[in-house]
Amino acid sequence: MSLNGCYNRTPLRDTAIVQSGWYDQGCTRKPEMVVIDVPMSKTCVYQRDKKDDPKCAGCKHLEN
Repeated sequence: MSLNGCYNRTPLRDTAIVQSGWYDQGCTRKPEMVVIDVPMSKTCVYQRDKKDDPKCAGCKHLEN
């Protein structure tokens, strides 16, 4: 049996650095990087419907 992808993973960060375009610097183009809020849920979503998912057994994110 394989486990869910979030099993005991490190907590998600609140922000991320992503590319939003390009800017010219002399004769080269550089990526324009911006900070955004991470839109993903910080809580476990596997347990919303099923509280007895065997793939969650022993996970540190398990909500009681």
